[in-house]
Order: sequence, then C-alpha cells, then structure tokens
Amino acid sequence: MNTASVRSSSQPHHPDQAEKTPGPKASAPSSDAPAPRTAYTPIYQNKTLQLRAPDHFGPTTDFDLDQPKVDIAGGLASDVQDISMFVNEFRAGEAMAKSSGTTPKECEEAVTTDPLEGTLGPSDLVDEQLIAKGDRLCMVTSSGNLAMLKITAVIPPEDDADIPSYSTSVTLWKRAS
Repeated sequence: MNTASVRSSSQPHHPDQAEKTPGPKASAPSSDAPAPRTAYTPIYQNKTLQLRAPDHFGPTTDFDLDQPKVDIAGGLASDVQDISMFVNEFRAGEAMAKSSGTTPKECEEAVTTDPLEGTLGPSDLVDEQLIAKGDRLCMVTSSGNLAMLKITAVIPPEDDADIPSYSTSVTLWKRAS
C-alpha cells in the first residue's frame, strides 16, 4: 500500500464525517434562559454625595454606596464600607476603576479589566491627580451592586500630606445574578 498517497489526501475519508455537518440546534424556551450578566436595573441615579476627608485628628469617614450613607464617625461595619477616607488615605472596599464610558456595561468592564490600587494616598491624589473633576469611578459595592461616581468637584486639602475631598454624583445599578 502506498502511504504517501494517503497522507497527501486533503481530507481523509471516514464514514462518520459525513454525518457531522451542523444541523438546526434545539433551543430552550426563552423563559428558561438565564438573564444575561449585562442586565442592570437602576437603584438610584445622580444622587449627590460628598466624599470629605476627615480633619487631622478626626476618625475615618466611611461610605456605604448601597444606601447611600455617610458616617463621619468611622463607625460603619467593615462588611458594608465601600469607601473609607482617612486624613491621608482613600480606600475602596472592592475593586475600583476609572471608566471612559457612562453605561453600566462600560463601568463594569473597567472594574474587571483595569482596576486602580485599592488604597490611594496623597502622592496619588494630590501630586498625580489620579482622581480629577469629570472622572467616573466605578466599583462593585459590598452588596454586589455596581456604582458609578462622577467627580463633580475636587476640594484640595489644606496640607499636601492629606488627601482631597470630592463632590460626586452617584448612580447605582443592581447587577444581574
């Protein structure tokens, strides 16, 4: 038998291969299909929230974006803190990212593909101005929702060793489960 002629054949002949051409696929009824991950339901939109850094000897300021709630005494339980601000530190509870887009899909994509450091200090926020007016910060909250904070104003600190405060407009979406 000449094996060279068998190897040079463009397609080997096998009886089962003729049976493997794709046919119509059966599909489940749409009511049984799971909701796509890109489905978002607005919880609140464009809510003003002041992210104020505490004074030098003050406690932390904690933020729960799911409520939204601000605790200037630093008393929010750690499992509901989405942001904590110290005199010289901005800390996000979960991944946080800057988004160039305004849709929940773009916001979530930024969080999953290009997150910022979880803790930002004066060198990040004052020297490099990592968070500036007009920026959109996105994060997944402690309850699993998706928040977008549009920075509407940056209030510089009195001392360059401290961090700035921010005025924001917040939108919160419930993510599909």
